[in-house]
Amino acid sequence: HLDVERKCLVAADGHRLVRVPVELSEGDTTGPVPLAAILEARKQKTESAEIVCNSTAKVIGGAEYPRPDVGEYPDYPKVLPDESAEPTYTLAFNAKYLWELAQALQQTTGAGNYPNVVVEVRSHKTKKGTVPALSVRAAKGEASAVIPAHIGPLPKADPTAPSAVLMPVRQ
Repeated sequence: HLDVERKCLVAADGHRLVRVPVELSEGDTTGPVPLAAILEARKQKTESAEIVCNSTAKVIGGAEYPRPDVGEYPDYPKVLPDESAEPTYTLAFNAKYLWELAQALQQTTGAGNYPNVVVEVRSHKTKKGTVPALSVRAAKGEASAVIPAHIGPLPKADPTAPSAVLMPVRQ
């Protein structure tokens, strides 16, 4: 979904929400952006791709896709944390490592069955002393892993940077 007022693309499925800032093209209008247009734009061998979104979604240098009328998009800002408030905790870790761990944990639950993943902040002893680490495990089962993490103050977040929200899961 292109949100012209907030200059971002938003995607949500009820479990997660991703917001990515975009540069608007002249004439862009708020509304759905077909996945096929986004996938085509990502395949272009350029530093940045452009999709003009008005009555259609036109990939510059590519195809044009209809923009379906799907009604009003949910009021997604209501589920975003208050960016002006100081964070309670700040966690920073390598997202690729977390993805790889989720893939490995999937092997313990069977192909196609992605487990709920529990992430815990723990102390990890190293040669240099005790450091914070994230303990990652499947919600049910014995498999687990540990990845290094930074826990504490980080530079102030850029409110225009890409962001995501993971919704809580029921155990």
